[in-house]
Amino acid sequence: VGGLNHFSHLGMMSGFVASKGVPAGKVAIIISGLLIIIGGASIVLGCRPEIGVLCIVVFLVPVLQHAALNIFR
Repeated sequence: VGGLNHFSHLGMMSGFVASKGVPAGKVAIIISGLLIIIGGASIVLGCRPEIGVLCIVVFLVPVLQHAALNIFR
């Protein structure tokens, strides 16, 4: 559901990330939505779950890094 929200609320989310200083916000939202959908589907369906885990990790690393940096500002 989270990945689908990236596409159904693309305009709003891209505006939000642009206000936070993320370069190419719309592209970042599309890529992150695809990573969530592919990762989740892969894990749930059991089809190459190692690729699904990789997609989720690739999505989470920058998100958590950004969150951690904002805590210490």
